[in-house]
Amino acid sequence: MKIDLSEFAAIGDSNSDLPMYRLAGFRASVGNASPELKQISDYVARAEYGKGFAEIINYMNEQKMF
Repeated sequence: MKIDLSEFAAIGDSNSDLPMYRLAGFRASVGNASPELKQISDYVARAEYGKGFAEIINYMNEQKMF
């Protein structure tokens, strides 16, 4: 696809997402994410689980990220 990794967003909740976070250009975590993930996130949702994911997508849309 020839898309640079900095063009990708990573959304996660656990430390197993850390390798993905190190590659992505934008990193967001849901409210129930591990403290380590939240610390390196560009955006941390207030909501947890699926509602947190929806909050992140709304944020990205508001910021015209896609």
